Amino acid sequence: MNVSKKDIGNRLNDSDEEVRRLAVIELGPPGGEDARKMLISALGDESWRVRKVAVEQILAFGSSDENIKDLLQCLHEEDNAGQRNAAAEALARIGQPAVEPLIKMLNDDDKDARKFAVDILGEIGDRQGLKGILTALEDEDENVRVAAAEALGRSGWQDAKDALLKALDREDTMLNATVLDALFHIEARVDADMMEPFLKDPILRRPALLALGGASDEKAFELLIQFLPDRRKGSREAAILSLDRLLSRYPEPERQSVIEKLKERASNKVLEGMESAVVTGDRETRTAAARLLGTIGRPESSPALLQAAADESIRREALKALRQIGEGVIPSLLDALPGLSLEEQVLTFEVLATLGDERTLPAMIDALNEPDDRLKEAAAEAIGALGDARGIEPLTGLLSSDEPNVSRVAINALISLAGMHPEKVRKAAIFAYENASSPAQRKSALDILAEVPAGGHDEIILSAVHDDNAMVRIAALKGIKSLHKSRASGKYYNALVAALTDENADVRASASDYLGELDDARAVRPLLSMLHDDNVLARVAAIKALGKIGDPSCSPALREMLKNTVGLVTVAAIEALSKVAPEDFLEEMDTFMEFDDPEVLKEVARALRTIPLKAAEDALVSLLDRTSWEVRSEAAGALADRGAAEKIPEIKARLEKEQDDFVRAVLHKAIARLHGEAKEI
Repeated sequence: MNVSKKDIGNRLNDSDEEVRRLAVIELGPPGGEDARKMLISALGDESWRVRKVAVEQILAFGSSDENIKDLLQCLHEEDNAGQRNAAAEALARIGQPAVEPLIKMLNDDDKDARKFAVDILGEIGDRQGLKGILTALEDEDENVRVAAAEALGRSGWQDAKDALLKALDREDTMLNATVLDALFHIEARVDADMMEPFLKDPILRRPALLALGGASDEKAFELLIQFLPDRRKGSREAAILSLDRLLSRYPEPERQSVIEKLKERASNKVLEGMESAVVTGDRETRTAAARLLGTIGRPESSPALLQAAADESIRREALKALRQIGEGVIPSLLDALPGLSLEEQVLTFEVLATLGDERTLPAMIDALNEPDDRLKEAAAEAIGALGDARGIEPLTGLLSSDEPNVSRVAINALISLAGMHPEKVRKAAIFAYENASSPAQRKSALDILAEVPAGGHDEIILSAVHDDNAMVRIAALKGIKSLHKSRASGKYYNALVAALTDENADVRASASDYLGELDDARAVRPLLSMLHDDNVLARVAAIKALGKIGDPSCSPALREMLKNTVGLVTVAAIEALSKVAPEDFLEEMDTFMEFDDPEVLKEVARALRTIPLKAAEDALVSLLDRTSWEVRSEAAGALADRGAAEKIPEIKARLEKEQDDFVRAVLHKAIARLHGEAKEI
């Protein structure tokens, strides 16, 4: 120790909490047995901050017999609860080495020490320790018995069932309540006859009902049904949780038989209890209630389920229940719609859309005229899902909305309807285009026409390429790409090529993108001319398009692009060259190694990941020594993905000198994966 033990001892008795805390921090294994004894004493400090640091420091001394013995002795300090609790925490964190001494303490004369031993063994969760806790269920002290039942319940150890059931024989309400709760938490299989007597005790009723969820006989079902309308909220909700648990374990076809009985017994009082629980219970209870309401299938439960669905934590189960009820919910939902909150109305349209009933269409169309945009969007999506042609005209009216999200949802809904009613959607979109009062409306109409099967709108799309608004021209190009794919006509291809000379760079970039998607070798030459465009994004789009087409004749031009000083262009050229000419790509490795930009080198590594040539693995190994940790980790991952088991020695060599923790983890993982693949080979 750098300072004397006497000095630290003095500071441990200082009136200033911070002085004592800093003194504890200086104590550790280098200080030997004296330091450890000081820490044991510091566990009893009046300040929890000092005790917390003392626990951390005492753990550094490990799990020696002497350390455990002193910590166990602290459990007898009746006048210092802080020291007892701190020692208990330390013993729990020491874990298995402390189990045997703690089991011996279960025979201690000090009942409080026995209780601490039970609590700590429960925290450790070791099987040997749990077996020791079983004996504590028979302890002469009530607090020890209760602690034992609690610990077994927290453990989830199902082998504790018989001992817990035996403990129920005592005339001890607190113990019985704790044991019943433990049986519930370990999901023990119990008999309804054994649980029934406890249902008569108001204190034990709730834990007994919860434990009943582990039964499987018909009597358990009957008992749970009996308490679903109970006036006590706790009893109702316990019965709901257990009934849901019971139903989940029934195999088919027995489950269907039980469900039918549940439907028969589901009185208005039962439904009211479940509907109250689905709205006001905790998350687990609300989820169980939603499942049961869906199973029972009464439409009158729909308002409560909708209210529950407003909570994201159980939305999925609540909406599932509404769909499970099926068409029967439609009248209830439509009647309730005007009085629902905005959130509930949005959810209502989501449910109605999945039911696919034409009766819901008028309400959806009316909602398109509501002032709230979220409601309009929900109704538009629902109309699209419904597939009814009567929704086409009102949806078309939303294309003039000033809110982009509303028009976007309307476009998507009309595109969905086009799959079933192409001619009607085509006519509506053409009408919207021809009567549009803004470029945004023309663009929206073209977005729809681009997804409608080729037909009577070809000339409109071709003419729109000359629109005075750039975003409209881009939308037209998308439509032309679709027309070309369906008809492969020269005029469509020519229109895309012509757009490469558009005055707007975004239009030129879009034309390049679409030409790349056509997989048409004729596009190579015009795209090559774009490599000298004065706009970076247009050049990048042309390079990527050439990569998609994959013509090896592009290789010289792409290799030239590697010399570009703009990172985006270089990265795009690397990706494209690796696709069109892998051999040429590998010949450029010397050029790549001159780059310092991590983003460029990461793209090189990603490209090497997929090049089907062994030389790519040598190139990846060379990247393992680059300065950037991102490049090294990308290269290591690429070698693992390629299954390059032959490179394990090189990866290990890199690991020996690697300083970055993240890269070391990637290297370790790569070696493990490659060793596994090598064994398979």
